[in-house]
Amino acid sequence: MRPADASVRVVGGELVPDWLGPVDHPWLRDLLDRVQAAVGGTAGEFDERLAAPWARAVPSGRLRMARDVARTLLAAEPVEASPTPAELRAALFSRSSAQRRGNDWSRERAVAETAAAVEVNVPTLETRLFADLPSERRLLAAHPLPDPASLALRVNAALAACLLHRATTVTLRLFGNTRDLVRHLRLQRLLFVARPCPDGVELVVSGPFALFRRTTLYGRAYASILPRLPWCERFAVEACCVLEGREQRLRLGPADPIWPSVPPRRFDSALEERFAKDVARAYPDWVLIREPEPVAAGRALVFPDFALHPVGRPAERTFVEIVGFWTPEYLTAKVAALRAVGAGWVVCVDERLDCGAEALPDSVSVVRFRRRIDPAAVLARVAPPPPALTTTALAAEAYFLDWAGRRHPRDPLHVRLAALRPGDPVSLRDDGHALVVVDGAGLAVAALSGSAAARWRPLLSRVRSARVRAVEERVAPQSAAAYRSALRTERWRVPLVDLEWEAP
Repeated sequence: MRPADASVRVVGGELVPDWLGPVDHPWLRDLLDRVQAAVGGTAGEFDERLAAPWARAVPSGRLRMARDVARTLLAAEPVEASPTPAELRAALFSRSSAQRRGNDWSRERAVAETAAAVEVNVPTLETRLFADLPSERRLLAAHPLPDPASLALRVNAALAACLLHRATTVTLRLFGNTRDLVRHLRLQRLLFVARPCPDGVELVVSGPFALFRRTTLYGRAYASILPRLPWCERFAVEACCVLEGREQRLRLGPADPIWPSVPPRRFDSALEERFAKDVARAYPDWVLIREPEPVAAGRALVFPDFALHPVGRPAERTFVEIVGFWTPEYLTAKVAALRAVGAGWVVCVDERLDCGAEALPDSVSVVRFRRRIDPAAVLARVAPPPPALTTTALAAEAYFLDWAGRRHPRDPLHVRLAALRPGDPVSLRDDGHALVVVDGAGLAVAALSGSAAARWRPLLSRVRSARVRAVEERVAPQSAAAYRSALRTERWRVPLVDLEWEAP
């Protein structure tokens, strides 16, 4: 497809593709009917079907794009290996020449004798005689035929690829599931520079139009990027394209209707998949994230295999890297690079893939495995043994006892207090003015006294759990006479709490 064939408008120096949509579905259905009718016929017959007049008006640019995509829906039937069409033709021409020399030529007899000689029947001989010629190749459906809506998305992807073939540079901003695309760029040997951007990765890729040689081969590899983009959580494409000698800008994003590729594989290997399942089954209190967002290591980007953190504490993540063939020198350099990230790392190495005879230096901390990665060994490197917890019962003196009494009897606070039972989980929270006890819904039900708040505020990060020990009822006469005027109810409740915390 040529850029001139594409339906594109230029608005203020920016290319605006004229995407196919629901309005095109009727004539795309007609096109798919022609594709279906061509199955089992020859390529020449298919071209005739595509060139036949249409019952409805179709924009020429869109029709040319759709025809090009429709041709990819059919594949040529494999040519029989023995005897080949060339061998059949040679046998038939030899037999025909011999008959002509004897002035006894008959097409039917020449064909029948040739068929008998090569041990095929006459219809098969005539079908396979020119089966290796492009126009005579029999066509099969390469895949189940799409519906009109899916075909429109495929044509749109072809239009975008056609424009990107004219790109000098393309900037991709990717957010979520970026590692698969970066891996694809490397496998395709495309020229790109990766750098971090807020919440994602920015890839600057050299476009096919910037090259002097092998632009067709590079362009095909380049076009393979497009269908993988929709599998990112978000993406933005900005390309500088040259059309008719002028530089134009093209922008693409998630809202553009482009056909996606098949879903990327969740795991690169059965080893990684088994490790993820083992962690999920044996350690439900931990979260294992496959291919987390890349992290900056100096000027480079590092793409970890996994990130591992306790449930509810993503800031305490540790990256897990699985290494293939390795030497001690390689691992030393690898770990040094990973440490530049500034987060914890666990490097897993296969003992069977050791390519060096030297022992690992003491500075290299790795988990060795053979055929299977032991989650317990990884967790032992990630999480030190849990510290011993101390239980402290907060006595009545630790509370601002009149706190709930200063609320109106119809205040929802009293309903929450009435619902509390011994054993209910609660927590401490610093609201800026006081240290309050909050229930499971995150709503305050009590407040600590000033002295208790001064003691526990520096220790909040060490508190691991809190539970209601008892709920005491309090009445107005129990309050000091000087404070009774501030009360707004005669009776209220005060929850007494036990704390589990890491003592220094």
